[in-house]
Amino acid sequence: MGPFRMDALFRFFSSSPLLQKIYIDVRDQIVQDSSLDQVILLESLVELDYTSNLADQILPFLRLPRLKRLRVISQLQPGQARTLADILPYGGRSILARATKMFYHSNRHAYSNMVKLSGNGVDVSFGAFCAAPGPVIVDWFSDQTCIPLEQIEDLKVEGGLPAAAGFPIGFFVLESLRVLRMALQNVEDTKELLCSLHPDPGAEVPCPSLQEIEIEHGYWGSRGPLTGLLISLVRERKRAGHQLRLVCLVVTYDSDQDLAEELREYVEEVRVRSWIANV
Repeated sequence: MGPFRMDALFRFFSSSPLLQKIYIDVRDQIVQDSSLDQVILLESLVELDYTSNLADQILPFLRLPRLKRLRVISQLQPGQARTLADILPYGGRSILARATKMFYHSNRHAYSNMVKLSGNGVDVSFGAFCAAPGPVIVDWFSDQTCIPLEQIEDLKVEGGLPAAAGFPIGFFVLESLRVLRMALQNVEDTKELLCSLHPDPGAEVPCPSLQEIEIEHGYWGSRGPLTGLLISLVRERKRAGHQLRLVCLVVTYDSDQDLAEELREYVEEVRVRSWIANV
């Protein structure tokens, strides 16, 4: 009962080096600042679940060399900003760098934003939401974060991306990316992501290991807003020597079979699947 004191929590951490799992939820209590100026080593900790609007006052002071599962949920005020660099534990970049799968979700209507990383014994998720109407300004990835994600093989991006939280695929060196899945509500966001994969003459082909693309869109047809861009993408990647193995179109309504036939000129396999199969 009463205020949640940071210094008391840090004293508990310092006196408990054998802790293996920690669960903290302080959304409804007053969290007081701490004058901690040193890093606390929790060498045995493998799991940390933290929900608070002040994660940046605890996590950066923890060194967690054996951590395998990390879940951080932040509740923000309207217009309040959050970056991944704010809340990573000390040395946390090396934990994320081991991941092979990545999931990114943003919902402008629910004012929420989330990123998950997994694989190679890593299970990490960061979420931010705003209880009141207003933008959730989340920049999980920026020049300040500097997280190498060379091992990511499977990436899914979904939701409705606010302008302040657009997924910057061009920021990463995704040399190992094999599978890209897109389920974006906004056509312009999908176009931007597809354009980032388009090879430019005389330049290196983006995501050179890419083999499969899955795109969820309401209608795929000869006059659809994404059709020309998708055909251009697979054609130019094949000309550059990076032919895709599979393109999967997830549709809500009937699709144009002529489109699938045209794509097969440049892709080894084309699949058209109903959106209901994904539910």
